[in-house]
This record gives sequence, structure tokens and C-alpha cells, in this order.
Amino acid sequence: MDALLTPEGFLDPRAAGLAAIFLTQWLKIYLPDKHWSQLLVLGITAVLEVIAATITGADYWGALAAAFWGATLATFGYEAVKNAAELLGLNGKGVRQ
Repeated sequence: MDALLTPEGFLDPRAAGLAAIFLTQWLKIYLPDKHWSQLLVLGITAVLEVIAATITGADYWGALAAAFWGATLATFGYEAVKNAAELLGLNGKGVRQ
């Protein structure tokens, strides 16, 4: 497996999704409406994948498919961690009713 911080590494959906979720969490500070954050994850992942495909000469359709899977992994992974923290009482807000 290639190093994750190279253009070839970003063609891996897991690497692009991980980078996108970190960027999205940082950008959520500036978003007035949090409902658009999942589209932001998809957009950031797609941009990362297309840039990596341009640099490496890879197939754009494959890069966009990897972007979709990377955004899916990032979104569901984030939601799973958030829900698990809520159930364990680690979010500081208590359980939602």
C-alpha cells in the first residue's frame, strides 16, 4: 500500500474520507447550518480524489467512485462514533430524549 500522504495514497477512499472528515469538522465552526456538512464531506472528498487522479494520471470515474465511498465511510464512521459517545455519556449533553 502506498503512503497515505502521496497522491497515490489519496486515491484510497479511506485516506480521502479521513482527510475530508477532519477538514469538515474544522469547517463546521464556520457553517451557519450544520445540515450541509455531509454534502461538504462529499465535495471535499471528490475534490481530493480528482486532484489525486490528475496528478497520478488515474481514471476520473474511478476517482469519483472512490470519492463516493470515501465520503460514505467518513459520514457513517463519524455518526457511529458520535452515537457511541452519546450512549456512553461522553458527549457532555446526556442522552437525547
